[in-house]
Amino acid sequence: MEKEIKRCANFTSREKDILLSLVQKYFKCLENKKNNAVFNKQKQECWEKLAWEFNSSQTSGFRTGMQLKSLYEQMKKLAKQHKSDEKLEVFKTGGGNYTSKVTSQDEKVLSMLEENFFTIPNNFDSNAAENVAGPSRIQPMMVDIEDTNENIMVIYEEDEEEAFLENEINLKRTEHKKEIKGTDQTETIEEEPVPKKQKLDDAKTPQKYKKSMPSLIKNRLEISEKKLNILKIMEETEKENLRGKKIDNEIKEIIKERELLELKIKKIKFNELNA
Repeated sequence: MEKEIKRCANFTSREKDILLSLVQKYFKCLENKKNNAVFNKQKQECWEKLAWEFNSSQTSGFRTGMQLKSLYEQMKKLAKQHKSDEKLEVFKTGGGNYTSKVTSQDEKVLSMLEENFFTIPNNFDSNAAENVAGPSRIQPMMVDIEDTNENIMVIYEEDEEEAFLENEINLKRTEHKKEIKGTDQTETIEEEPVPKKQKLDDAKTPQKYKKSMPSLIKNRLEISEKKLNILKIMEETEKENLRGKKIDNEIKEIIKERELLELKIKKIKFNELNA
């Protein structure tokens, strides 16, 4: 037979306020988004602790953690519904004044779950409840400069790096041509070609390179010898490891043979005793 569930008394508004204050106390644990076994167990323990605190000041009867959890979930749904109804009514035309359904308890729930219910306000879109344009954050970039023959670059503190890079690029572009004041002639400066790397002949190689060549060859030979020695050491260590494994296997086989012999001896003794 299934257990008959008895209906408990309705929650009073005072008890609902007590529940909301306790939920606010354990909010981080109860509203944790993670749902693995560890966190679910923590939430369950938290609800039991909350129920114990709630029952110490209740007036309508004993309540379990599951009952308090279901009441809290219902209160969240109602608060969300009342808030969405209020948003819809704001944009309706005609029909007179609208009486808000949002209660003081709904406001408490919404204040706790502000991130879930409230979106970022948009000051410029018609979907916002109130279109309030804030103070302009755009700073004017126009600056009055005295008329001179020289080119002047205005640099702001924020764009100092950017302006420096632009200045460098402009200098590289104008590096090839320079205008001479008072004449129509232009002085062109050609870029020096980048020297290509060429292989030096033995006859043309400087004396210092000839002197350093034997030492370089010697160093390379030493490095190659060291590499060979390292490879030999690695091979020897691998061989030693294989020998060690082989010895371990032989020891295991000897132990197994010994155990089998002991079992045979025990079996023979047991048969002799029974005979």
